[in-house]
This record gives sequence, C-alpha cells and structure tokens, in this order.
Amino acid sequence: MIFDYEELEFYDETTRKRGTIYRPKIKVNLIKRGFRLFPVDCLLDSGADAIIFPTDAANYYKINYKKGRQITSQIAGGGSTIFYELPFEKHQISIFISDIHIKEKICFSEGQKTPLLGQDFFKYFKIAFDRFNKKISLDLK
Repeated sequence: MIFDYEELEFYDETTRKRGTIYRPKIKVNLIKRGFRLFPVDCLLDSGADAIIFPTDAANYYKINYKKGRQITSQIAGGGSTIFYELPFEKHQISIFISDIHIKEKICFSEGQKTPLLGQDFFKYFKIAFDRFNKKISLDLK
C-alpha cells in the first residue's frame, strides 16, 4: 500500500512567511462490533511506543478509558503526559487499513489531539518513508 504525505500550509508569525510542511499520515477506519466510524487521519510516528488516540474516540464508543492501565510517558520536547492503556478485549475497536484488520491495545490520552500509530502498529508492517517523493509504503509482514 502506498500513501501520500499530507501537505500542511502554515504561517510563521516571527518571520511573517508562509510555508508548507509534509507529514506521514494515513487514513484508517475504526470499527467496534461492526459499527464503522468515519476515516481517521493518523500520523505514523516511529517515536511513539503505542497506538495513541484522543479520548474523543473512547467517548464516541462509550468506553471508560480511565479503567485502563495509567501510564505516565515522556513526550518529545521533554514533557510528560498520561495515557490510559486498554487491551483489545476491553475496548474492542478494530483498526482497518485497506482490507487489513488489526486488533491491538490502544492508549487514550486527554491531551492528545492527533491520533498516532506508533510501534504497536509498526510491528504489523514493513514501513518505508520516502520523504523526497512524499510517499509512505506499508507492506504486511
């Protein structure tokens, strides 16, 4: 599977210049017991240990994420955040990408805005980031 990097426009207040950045994002579908949620844009993040979603996803499916194992984790930039880790049996949210169905633990974080697909997602795929051509390829292991 090949995906394009997402193009984001920004404005730098300091330099008063506009610019463009590219991010390795892919769309996935979240499904719980056959109920499909609209496609979710997720950032592929090799620095994230887990699959991390905003708590909005848990709230949408009426999952009490605070019953999960609480983890305090260091984040980029030196800060820390709290995640609530739930095994698949507790949240029952499947991640679909194309015709591939992943049942994996998910962490939910109140401070998380961008869904992250970290190392727990990477273990299913051989992933290549081609920043020059702005392409991501995922091959099932």
